[in-house]
Amino acid sequence: AASKPPTFAAGAEVSVEWIAEGHYRKFGSTEKGVETSETHAQIKVSFPTITTAKSPTRAYDFAVRCEATVGDAVRTVCESRVFSPHFAMGEQWEPARAWCLFPAAAIPSGGGVRTRFVVTPCDSWGNEGQPLASPWQ
Repeated sequence: AASKPPTFAAGAEVSVEWIAEGHYRKFGSTEKGVETSETHAQIKVSFPTITTAKSPTRAYDFAVRCEATVGDAVRTVCESRVFSPHFAMGEQWEPARAWCLFPAAAIPSGGGVRTRFVVTPCDSWGNEGQPLASPWQ
């Protein structure tokens, strides 16, 4: 009850990158059950990790959601929960940024639709910190 939620550092930003040939793995898709790989477009959302060096608590996982808006209506179209890259190791091993991949086909586009990605940090007790959002695109 006394714990404080994780907090992004001042000036932290969410970056969004288009990956034209991301990889999609299919298991057991051949006659011999060998793994195969196909490419498809992906959107990579990256954001800073949070350690106790600049926050009251460490963020162990992040809720990453894609919001879409048309006019004044905003709705969540995709959501994923990702662990910090080295959540099970000491903080000194934590990289500066974490990331989440979404299939580009799942993200709406065109027709006046604008999207943004919102990242909410969570500590090991499930306390959520203030979210960080990318600009509307």
